[in-house]
Amino acid sequence: MRSLMIAAVLALYASVGEAGVFANLEETANPDRRTSVERLMTFSNPMNSYRIRYRTFYVEEKRPWLSCGIDCYNTDKCGYSLFVSWLSLKVNGIVLNRILPKEGDVRPYASADRRGFDISMNFDGAHVVVRLYMREDSPCLWGELLPQDFGSDRVREAEVTLSACPSYVDPKGRQKGCARFGDYRRRIFTAARTLGETPCRNVAVGPEDIWFIFADADYDGAGEGRGKGPCFAAVDFSGVQSAKAFVTDSWTSSLTFSLKPGARRLGFGIWESPGLQVSNGELRRRVDADKAAFAFRAEE
Repeated sequence: MRSLMIAAVLALYASVGEAGVFANLEETANPDRRTSVERLMTFSNPMNSYRIRYRTFYVEEKRPWLSCGIDCYNTDKCGYSLFVSWLSLKVNGIVLNRILPKEGDVRPYASADRRGFDISMNFDGAHVVVRLYMREDSPCLWGELLPQDFGSDRVREAEVTLSACPSYVDPKGRQKGCARFGDYRRRIFTAARTLGETPCRNVAVGPEDIWFIFADADYDGAGEGRGKGPCFAAVDFSGVQSAKAFVTDSWTSSLTFSLKPGARRLGFGIWESPGLQVSNGELRRRVDADKAAFAFRAEE
């Protein structure tokens, strides 16, 4: 019998900006052993809201091991959801799910027009901060990977991957109880081109692409039975050494980018509309019409 999770709130931080940007953190401990520590971060402004879960949990295999992950706590099975880790990290060859978070590693972050949290991470002596926040002028959730100048090792290389299940995931797969993994018509629209009309497993992308919309050609969000619609990603290419996109007939599409040597920041952002339907065309028009709101902007 599956045990019930009993969550005891250990810490609660709140930060509210004058313009209505809000960030809240709940940290819970779970005695059922499946999750050791879970931090649920909520971000909101009058335009949108996001719930992000940062947790350590036990993976039951032949030998149980502790894992770490960052999930978009969205009840939809598509977009940036619990179906797939929306944010994956690799620092000096070590992936995020192999690090061990510590108490107090999530702290409030605030500046003039933004509120969020700094997450401290230790990749075997190489320290980084992942900063997640919302701005008062944007419906996006923004993030930054910030290498730190202390520890027994230095950040020699770092990589960020953003992943989503665009618009719709068919629950009826070939195996009973499993979703359909393939035979979709996934697309990634950018300001310069459309990717995915032929499978693109590791196609190079760059500053000319500007922004990225994870979408599906069939489930385009344009009406009943046509999915939830697309979601959005942005990258600050000023700190990027190289970037590549993955889009095939799989349920998941992704964007991976690596830190330029000497750069002090990898900036990125996402947008989605949990529970609301939006069409491919509608989102493209919105991004074109409000470029500043969908563009990364470093702290002044």
